Amino acid sequence: MGKTVDEAMVNAEEALRDYAIEAEKDNEAIIPPSNMERVETQAGQALVSIPLIRLSGRSVRRHMTLDEGVAAFIDSEARRRGMTRTAYVEWMARRVAEMGG
Repeated sequence: MGKTVDEAMVNAEEALRDYAIEAEKDNEAIIPPSNMERVETQAGQALVSIPLIRLSGRSVRRHMTLDEGVAAFIDSEARRRGMTRTAYVEWMARRVAEMGG
């Protein structure tokens, strides 16, 4: 649940991660995801894929070279959303993963 679709997706990602942690603690297998083509939705509903991204709690430094225009877009979107560049890139990577990569 969430006030917006983005908030609901973040909450779902956290819930999935918590489920995986608890299943592993109990030595249970993680249930594989449903095939999205087989899930029925009603009119007005949306179906999204939530990736299982295991956070380690450790930051790693990665050097990236980007086109100047892409870097400017990332910076402007990060500012518009009140995020750091790093937080925005991480957020976008998660959204792309939710769409199936």
